[in-house]
Amino acid sequence: MADVKREAVYPFLIFKEAGRICRQNLAKLSAIYLIFYIPYLFLSGLAIVLPGDQSNMLGIIATLLGLWSSVALLVAANKAVRGETFRIGESAIGAKQYFLSYLGVNLLIPIFIIGVLFAWGSFALGNFILVAKINVIAAFVLQIVFFVAAICLLVYFMIRWALGGAACVLENMRPVDALKRSRILIKDYVNPVVGEYFLFIMATLLAAIPYLVLVSILGNSKDGMEIEMLIGAVNNIIINSMLIPFMFIIMVVLYKKLKEVNEANVRA
Repeated sequence: MADVKREAVYPFLIFKEAGRICRQNLAKLSAIYLIFYIPYLFLSGLAIVLPGDQSNMLGIIATLLGLWSSVALLVAANKAVRGETFRIGESAIGAKQYFLSYLGVNLLIPIFIIGVLFAWGSFALGNFILVAKINVIAAFVLQIVFFVAAICLLVYFMIRWALGGAACVLENMRPVDALKRSRILIKDYVNPVVGEYFLFIMATLLAAIPYLVLVSILGNSKDGMEIEMLIGAVNNIIINSMLIPFMFIIMVVLYKKLKEVNEANVRA
């Protein structure tokens, strides 16, 4: 029985299922992504050109637009995984119901990271000053130990909070509850989750090969820099419009599989 439950979250099977669902719904999912991505690129470009407060404001708007697109894709991906039809505009507008919770999750995580790094830095500096008075080498070794411990702590939580955003949308949870839900679902299935994201990273690297080949061929021409920038922009739009929807489908499928397994374990 346990083997069957483990197989339910086998990374390759989830990857394969997510790929099938994504192919069937790619046109609409890509359209949702591009509706937000093109204005995001425009605003990000303006933020680089314009000075001071205007740049900061445009940067914030672009970030919020990016987060909104993530929620819209999760809404659409959820319906696609359930085999339901969905509309592009409906998914984009329906994202407003979950946006604040999703934003909360994306604020809590960096706040946590900053808090850990600040606490580590303060504690490490204090210990360095005390220990350095006795032995400088021991003080540096202690700094390395503190640094490794802080990184391990961050990795520990980042993996277990990987589905916090999905919990906001799929179960309409508040930010803290969503992070707790993600941790509960993933705590016994860390390896499958890491394996799933590893497969996605490998797919991303493979998708980048044509771009690297074209850049290597055309990069030595007279207008190499301009050509490289143009190819990069086109590559990002085309590849991301396929890979980003695929990533959100993976998140939804993974979330549902982990939920099924956890509920089966509770019943057992």
